[in-house]
Amino acid sequence: MQVFYDPQASANDIAAAGEAFLLVLYGGKPDGSLDKQRYPTYTRTIAKQPVHAQFDLATLPSTSAAGRQHSHRAFHQVQQWLGNALDPTDWGWKLENGRL
Repeated sequence: MQVFYDPQASANDIAAAGEAFLLVLYGGKPDGSLDKQRYPTYTRTIAKQPVHAQFDLATLPSTSAAGRQHSHRAFHQVQQWLGNALDPTDWGWKLENGRL
């Protein structure tokens, strides 16, 4: 996670580090992908549930695209805490009507 402390880190480096971190949280291998981890997580969760239980989609890992956006916003927040004023629109935020 050291890459989140580097104000010069590239967007791709941030996305890769964030995805690796999220994969480990969901029991995957850090060199996999969130998209591929969704199915094993689904099957593990279903196997533990009673037959007629309703599946909660929120238990699945996010998609790789969502993980990338989350990682970019988290990186921007860490940089703010470190006193590095980066342009938020470069890190997943959108400016509309003068507001982020």
